[in-house]
Amino acid sequence: GPYFAWADIRPFPMGLQEYAMTSINGSSAGAADTNVDRTETNRVVADGLVWEVSFDQKELRARKPARGRLRVSGPDGVGRRDLEPFMESFIHFAGFYEDRQTVLHLHPVGAPVLDHSVRGGPELEFVLFAPRAGFVRLFAQAKVGGVDKKGAFGLRIGPWDGTEVICAP
Repeated sequence: GPYFAWADIRPFPMGLQEYAMTSINGSSAGAADTNVDRTETNRVVADGLVWEVSFDQKELRARKPARGRLRVSGPDGVGRRDLEPFMESFIHFAGFYEDRQTVLHLHPVGAPVLDHSVRGGPELEFVLFAPRAGFVRLFAQAKVGGVDKKGAFGLRIGPWDGTEVICAP
């Protein structure tokens, strides 16, 4: 099926975050929906690491901030404390809805990591704010030993419950 590419940009002078998206035809056009993995998961083994994400609330809801934690371990279950900073953070998250139009970009809670000699892990807190309901493929990216590592989660975001919270904290 087709490939999809997004650019996360902050145009000068306002600096408001925007996303530009394009699709690139693949060898079997029209097969994109059959290739989407809609499995819900909060634990995955990928790139030699065990990635686990948990949330303070049982059900994720649109337009309602959810405090979460990402734990990164080795195959032996021992938490990794050697996550390296890149782009001023120990972890980056990118989430993509099934509509291929809605994008999430998350960072851990805390100040930017400016000292490249420090290491982080094994647990990092973050806040998920989903603007709408639907299935999200959430990718976590870390750097270990100078190598980019990635794990992907499948999250189901429930509909907005009507509370007054309409923006991220």
